[in-house]
Amino acid sequence: MGTVRAAPPLSTPFSLHKEDVKRRLTLMMNCKKSTRVLLAAAVCSAVLLGFVGMSISTFLIAPAEAASPPESSRLLAPSPERLAKELAGGVVFDFESGELRIAIPDELPDGWAWSIHPAGRAAMGDGAMSVHWFEAESAANDWRPGGTYTAPIGGELLSYDVEFALLDGAGRERAAGNLSWNAGEAASAPAVIGGADGPTSIIVAPRLTPPLAGLTVAAPFDKGPGHKGVDYRAEPGEAVFAAADGTVSEAGWDGAYGYRVVLDHGDGFQTLYAHCKELAVATGDAVAAGQRIASAGSTGNAAGPCLHFEVRLNGEPVEPPAFSFEEAEGSAPQPGAGTPNLVKDESSSTLIED
Repeated sequence: MGTVRAAPPLSTPFSLHKEDVKRRLTLMMNCKKSTRVLLAAAVCSAVLLGFVGMSISTFLIAPAEAASPPESSRLLAPSPERLAKELAGGVVFDFESGELRIAIPDELPDGWAWSIHPAGRAAMGDGAMSVHWFEAESAANDWRPGGTYTAPIGGELLSYDVEFALLDGAGRERAAGNLSWNAGEAASAPAVIGGADGPTSIIVAPRLTPPLAGLTVAAPFDKGPGHKGVDYRAEPGEAVFAAADGTVSEAGWDGAYGYRVVLDHGDGFQTLYAHCKELAVATGDAVAAGQRIASAGSTGNAAGPCLHFEVRLNGEPVEPPAFSFEEAEGSAPQPGAGTPNLVKDESSSTLIED
């Protein structure tokens, strides 16, 4: 019977057959190599993920920062109307202190200036005399934004008339107003009067696109009784353009005006285009500045082809030269399709849809 030898309790597999030992050693070495490879791969992955994470966070954050323009670029320029109303409210005649105060709005577009001419009449002894305040500033249009100007009224004030205008960089009026008061029109003079309390007439000069490609005056504003517009020479059928964005409030036949279009631009401001040959818009249409709204003609009481153009403020005609004609943004006005095209049926004097 053979003898069986048992391996010592602390022996290792190295006591096995040498081929087995060789195989096990190979597996161990390969295992160590795999571990190092996996470890290196894990480290690289961590670094890569960190880099990608930072890149993603940068990508997500950067556009948000870029999407917010500087505060100053988001501020809208004040409208001429608002500035005019602010100035009107800042003109105060204080009878208790005997002072005239004019507070100039602190906002003003670059290159713009105020033209302000305060004048009045005051009782002096046994008579009255004209008074002009701030003559140097008035002559030079030198009124500092945000400044407050004071001057003694100079006697018992009988009346005042303060004319002002807001001028753009080219010297054109963009808003104009008049503040006036007469002691004879009031039973008793208040302690303080001015733009905030007294009568105020403010005309806001909007940006107008020329209603024709060329403007040659045939008949000026107020040339005769009832002529509250300007007639511009025009070729028969020449395109008539909207002078500003707005809505068609009236479009059709109107006696002496012939075929005419009235545009409502908001804030009580309207423009009227008369003596047209045909209309390219209808009541209720929204139109843009420079859009074709009609064709010039000689309908109504017109001596020849022309465009009768009116500017109205709260229903009252205003002389157009007080307003600025400028080209619309981009290219010059181009005829548009219009909706629908209304023309005059000469046989029936009615409107038909073309």
